[in-house]
Amino acid sequence: MDSRAIRLEEKVAHLERYVADLDGVVREMNDRMDRFAREAKALRAIVEAARKADEGAQGAADDDLLDDRPPHW
Repeated sequence: MDSRAIRLEEKVAHLERYVADLDGVVREMNDRMDRFAREAKALRAIVEAARKADEGAQGAADDDLLDDRPPHW
């Protein structure tokens, strides 16, 4: 085989290895993004639950304040 064909085969082998490495990186990034999306969804649920609990507590506290006399009376 001539040297040009050998060089081309070497380049193809290196490129195949490079593409395989990049594929691994892309898969890892995709897994991380999926995990981050799940964590963000869970955090949004926690924040929303806390917000609703705070709104409920605030509403109850507001009702109590309407019935109480101020301390200076």
